[in-house]
Amino acid sequence: MGFTILSPGGFASNAFAWAEPVRARRIVFAPFADVALPVIDPADIAEVAAAALREDGHAGRTYELAGPEAISPRGQAAVISEALGEEVALVELSREEAHTRMARFMPEEVIDGTLDVLGVPLPAEQKASPDVERILRRPARSFGAWVARNLPAFRWSPPWGARKTPLPPGRTAGPKPDHAHRPRPESARSAGRGHLGTTAPLISPPLAGAEPQPRSAAPARPALEAGQRAPLTESPGLPSRPR
Repeated sequence: MGFTILSPGGFASNAFAWAEPVRARRIVFAPFADVALPVIDPADIAEVAAAALREDGHAGRTYELAGPEAISPRGQAAVISEALGEEVALVELSREEAHTRMARFMPEEVIDGTLDVLGVPLPAEQKASPDVERILRRPARSFGAWVARNLPAFRWSPPWGARKTPLPPGRTAGPKPDHAHRPRPESARSAGRGHLGTTAPLISPPLAGAEPQPRSAAPARPALEAGQRAPLTESPGLPSRPR
């Protein structure tokens, strides 16, 4: 059986770890703020993999996949800032602070090696590789191109229900409806879930002076017939571990 080895460096998509602090406070946290590495767009990795599977001439080869140029965390923050049109501050973490943060989602035996690559990379790890351009016949995507494609992840969005379009001239916004005091149909009060996905409270506070009512027992599940399997329930997938 033939094989092709793809050896990518740092992923541009690791910047998704900054999405929440950028949205909330326009700030990012990173160690080794001025150490540059040629991060690669995961879309380029996927296209190289597809080419290796569909085209001849790749069997037995090893490809070093990297972005078109090395860029530091400070440079990445500047690219995000320019794309947003707002300043994004960078707070540089010490190695110890970065170790503590990474321990929340990364095995201990991997952390030190990762920090070594980020802080003291080998010369080969800082060079842009020509393999992506050689295989795809175009330059590798830049970090700026990745940010432009994923910019909504870093933008602040108004809360759900907030008005997103301006009012017509001469009109003013009226008071918000008080849904808490709107009467509800008796069927919706008694049912655990109403129509169109609306959900009634699972536990309602007792009225003042009312006697506590015994909780009704949950309905028993129907017995399964011979040879019938119980329905499977979905479970959330585990989050991917950043490289």
